[in-house]
Amino acid sequence: MISNVPTASRLRIYISGTLILFCMSALVATLYKLQVGRGAEYTREVRNQSTRTIFLPPARGLVADRWGVPLADLRPSIDIDIYLLEIKSHYIKQYRKLPYKTNQVRRSGVLKAEKEVDIVKVVETCIEPLRKALGDKINYDPQMLELHQRIRENIPFQLKSDLSFADISILVEKNPVVPGVNLSARPVRSNSYGATAAHIVGYVGRPDETKIIDRDGRKIEVETVGKDGVENGYDSFLQGNPGKRVVEVNHVGSVQRLIEQQYPSLGNTVCLTIDLRVQQIVEKAMAGVGRGAAVVLDVNSGDVLAMVSVPNYDPNTITTKAGWQDVSWNEAHPLFNRALGAYAPGSIFKIVVALAALKNDVINMKTTTTCDGGMWCVPNRFFKCWSFPSGGCGTRNILGGIKRSCNVFFYTAGIRTGITNVHKMATMLGLGQTSGLPLRGESTGVIPSVEWMKKNYPRDRWSNGHMANTSIGQGFVQVSPLQMAVVAATVANGGTVYYPRIVSKILHPNGEVLKEDPVLVRAKLDIPQQKMDIIREGMRQVVNDPEGTGKKAQIPNSAHLVAGKTGSAQFPTRIKGRNVKDTRTWFMAFAPFDKPRYSVCVMVEGGVSGGATSAPIVSKILSDIFDLENATLGYDLIYMQPIKGHFDGVQEIVEENERTGPVQGMAVPLPPSPDGLPRQEKPSAPSPERKESAPTPSRTTKPNSSTGTRGLH
Repeated sequence: MISNVPTASRLRIYISGTLILFCMSALVATLYKLQVGRGAEYTREVRNQSTRTIFLPPARGLVADRWGVPLADLRPSIDIDIYLLEIKSHYIKQYRKLPYKTNQVRRSGVLKAEKEVDIVKVVETCIEPLRKALGDKINYDPQMLELHQRIRENIPFQLKSDLSFADISILVEKNPVVPGVNLSARPVRSNSYGATAAHIVGYVGRPDETKIIDRDGRKIEVETVGKDGVENGYDSFLQGNPGKRVVEVNHVGSVQRLIEQQYPSLGNTVCLTIDLRVQQIVEKAMAGVGRGAAVVLDVNSGDVLAMVSVPNYDPNTITTKAGWQDVSWNEAHPLFNRALGAYAPGSIFKIVVALAALKNDVINMKTTTTCDGGMWCVPNRFFKCWSFPSGGCGTRNILGGIKRSCNVFFYTAGIRTGITNVHKMATMLGLGQTSGLPLRGESTGVIPSVEWMKKNYPRDRWSNGHMANTSIGQGFVQVSPLQMAVVAATVANGGTVYYPRIVSKILHPNGEVLKEDPVLVRAKLDIPQQKMDIIREGMRQVVNDPEGTGKKAQIPNSAHLVAGKTGSAQFPTRIKGRNVKDTRTWFMAFAPFDKPRYSVCVMVEGGVSGGATSAPIVSKILSDIFDLENATLGYDLIYMQPIKGHFDGVQEIVEENERTGPVQGMAVPLPPSPDGLPRQEKPSAPSPERKESAPTPSRTTKPNSSTGTRGLH
């Protein structure tokens, strides 16, 4: 038939057929590509349009004491969650386009003007049904909502947390349907014993920027992070793996069915060396001092059994706006861990000088110094002993020098030993260095040396005057209560310097040990035992000899002997806008004397003297610890309220009154002065650790003052 068709027509038929075959082939290829090659992609797109992926936040791991008692636990919270991507989609369906505004956004530390969705307007418009149901109970921070959109848009924003039973009942009854808004239950951090160990445990909050953690090659974005303490230092261990729930929704956002669910996992448990019972004993003993710190160590391992800083805070309330303002605007600085802060030590530093002198054979039991009249002369300058008003300490050897805290003896011993040897001994003891604890804000302190002087004060030079000041813990020297607790522990155990340890191990939720922090030795002093016994005996006499400066550290009606050393130093401090002299009083100790188990260091700001203020607190702490050891009944743990700070000073130490009920703390503040500043009370008799007893060389006055406020900030 085609052969009868004219040639021109045949050509047209061939061309038309070829074009049709080509088009059909192209159509088939395109259909194959769309339906087979990209079928999975389009399936996902369709699925995404009809499904919702709900983020299931993981539960943080626990923080427990050495016996497994949780300090930081979990509790359920019913929240109203907003999924920002979905609520913006809902807004577009209603109003066709999103509102925008220009915000100042910080990028890499630089503020930039950027145009972004006005998410506050979007949310406020869409949640009107919720407003009608709950009224003014929905109260959120608009700035936090904007930040949430900026850095973690795919994670739900908590519009309202901790819904009450009444709120939940109203929502169930009125059933306000808002696409992108869900009720959800999530585990939140709860500190079981309130302010107990707040500076150790720390607190949690939302990250300032997006935080990504790497878990087995999988990048995970988190919504809660540790902000301070162990919560911060071990955050990666405490974070669990998030889960997800994929549900199908209809055109108005109502859930139709569950498609997929992955449950979140619990984080690991961080086991502390803290004994929660000892921690509360120390907190009760320190509750009235206003400002101060106390540390209790195991002398044979360096384990931190208790660490207290006053004032403190309740991690359960600090995450609220009112709670944060209460602590962050407080002039007593409750967030600052004073146990890790640097202060002038006063006479407790004499133990370091004595160790250096004995190690280098500069002094021995036969070495004596005569403190006639309480004066001692360095060329062109007289140095007073604290005993100057009463005529001096007389002739003293090292035992008498420690017992009476004789400045003249230690002026002589320090100059004979030299700053190089004293600095070397202090470094072996861990002074002037960080401890390695996973806690933020730790100060290294200052242990001066010839090189340190050249670097920091190139116009000055090291002199015997500087050495005399250093020998009694004045001048440039600064240490922390934790560091001096380590010094006391080292003397107690015979010369082994342990790194303090606050975390013992990390446990998987199934009980498997994932990581263990071993006991670590920093150094061994290598001082013969008979020489160490001299230091130990001197510290025993401080507490138990009638001439000792720390007799108030004795434990009444107890067979346990306490050995210790007093110290205090006045330092310029800025309080309420004025510069005042604030006395920091110290007492470091170990007990029992015959077989030491505990070392304690207590520092009180605004006290009278180490023997009058800090020593009785140490006595109370050790007495209660020994009572705990001998107790046949359990120790009642309580929910501790935050210890409030004050600047009234401390007048005296009293025992708790059992008839009128328990009293939190032993320290009785001085009556407030009219101007609200610390009262400059002086003891009726000469005190062995007064700052004015050791005038500083004129060249060190300025450096001394300039470093005096470092411990407060």
